Amino acid sequence: MKWWEKTVEYYFIRKYVPEEVILSPLAGKHEAGGDLVTGDQDKWLLIEFKVNKSALKTEESKYKTYELTKVHLMGSDSHHFLVFGSMDTGYFDVKASTYFSKKELPDVEDIFNFGKPQSEFIDYLKEVIKAKKVTETGDGSSSGGFSLVAAVNGKNKVTKCMTLKEFGLEYSLNLKPELSHSEKLKQSRAKSMGFSR
Repeated sequence: MKWWEKTVEYYFIRKYVPEEVILSPLAGKHEAGGDLVTGDQDKWLLIEFKVNKSALKTEESKYKTYELTKVHLMGSDSHHFLVFGSMDTGYFDVKASTYFSKKELPDVEDIFNFGKPQSEFIDYLKEVIKAKKVTETGDGSSSGGFSLVAAVNGKNKVTKCMTLKEFGLEYSLNLKPELSHSEKLKQSRAKSMGFSR
């Protein structure tokens, strides 16, 4: 059987995210006052999807210095997961591990037992974004095409889910990695020679 990252993402959402959360996305900041969906006690998770376990290694190339980032963040990644497709049982299913520390969970549903308060989650997210490479498109975008941000309540139920890009827009976050000094020099030289990224 062949599948893709989107297959893994769709399967996960259909299996683990309540239908009412999927069918009632929040329209934005102007509705924040009336939203009872997420409370102050909710915890936040970051879930990234990969096609299979061997594809987990591809995450390393997204960072300026992966090993340093891993050492810096692996002690605080209990709310950041990689979910990937698997045929270990003879049937398609998904498995999960923590992002940097690579601790595989016995049951994917266990991810909802973890999470960080919003302010800690945003601080962690800023550290991750800062460590990422700027994309080849030059916009530095880190929209998280195969990433899901989820809020879970005290009963470990998903109350809100959105893409990483939507989360950034909702909470006015800059999700663009910073250029390193050498990248800034390259960009400056390219512009002075009439080239642009």
